[in-house]
Amino acid sequence: MIVRKKQSLFWSTIAAIVALTLLVTLSKLFLNDQGKKQIYVFLPSIENPFWLDVRDGVAREAAQLGDAFDVKIVTTASTDGSDQIDQMSTAIARGRVDGIVLAPTNDRAPAPVVARLNKRGIKVVLIDTDLNADTAKQVGATWDAFIGSDNRLGGEMAARVILDALKDAKGSKSVLLLKGNYVHQSAVDRAEGFVRAASPEMRVIERSAEWSRQTANELTASQFSREPVNAIFASNDDMALGAVSALKKLNIPPEKWPVVVGFDATKDAQTAIREGAMHGSIRQQSSKMGASGLRKAADLVQGAASSSSTEKTLVPVDVVTKLNLP
Repeated sequence: MIVRKKQSLFWSTIAAIVALTLLVTLSKLFLNDQGKKQIYVFLPSIENPFWLDVRDGVAREAAQLGDAFDVKIVTTASTDGSDQIDQMSTAIARGRVDGIVLAPTNDRAPAPVVARLNKRGIKVVLIDTDLNADTAKQVGATWDAFIGSDNRLGGEMAARVILDALKDAKGSKSVLLLKGNYVHQSAVDRAEGFVRAASPEMRVIERSAEWSRQTANELTASQFSREPVNAIFASNDDMALGAVSALKKLNIPPEKWPVVVGFDATKDAQTAIREGAMHGSIRQQSSKMGASGLRKAADLVQGAASSSSTEKTLVPVDVVTKLNLP
């Protein structure tokens, strides 16, 4: 009888210890999870090489932040802004969000959601594309910081690269400008910067290729069926590579190819530059942009002071040609 009581007391004690240990462990896990700062990163594309580099930068920075943060990267394949708005709204509805890093697929559509984030005190960092100022003002949307490339300067640099490459060409010169989607301020800035620097010396033929390789291919083929041009500037490398594909299909001798310059200096573009199909590309520090955006958001949600106006940081751009390929 005494033995049974001792055994019963022993197993009761063990059960109590196990239960207490489990309770402490679960409590720690719960508290740790509750204590983490929640940051969402919304990116526009799961395929574009530029955005893959941005994502890599975010992921590396997230690893550096450690266990104090829970970073979720969300991407969309839609370019009209609707999917991104749904994704942002879902994140808000699920519960705690301390900060977001947003690369808008559309410079107007996300403004009402950003205004909702403002009301909840959620820190907002924009990367690559600013929200349209008028639309944001109408709905009361503000953001704490913007980190992007100097796209206008990049467009000007592209024009100077082309003008230098054509300095010995005789007669009047023309250039086909393949523009990005104008719902992105980056597309506007690149095109305007290019036109400002190129138009005094070249006739600029502007066409909207919507960031699409296939559309750029078709527009280039159509242009050369009517009138050849001396150069092509595409506002991203996908469109530049679409133009290259069209030139190849047209069986134009390499010595008669136009000077082709893109924007982003992606790996595929660097290969085309190395092979001589492209003359150059404007390089953004895309990985750094992603890392800097997340770091800024982390600092803000931890209580770093922010100025009364939006803090704006422009990441430098430079030119990649065959002479300085990485």
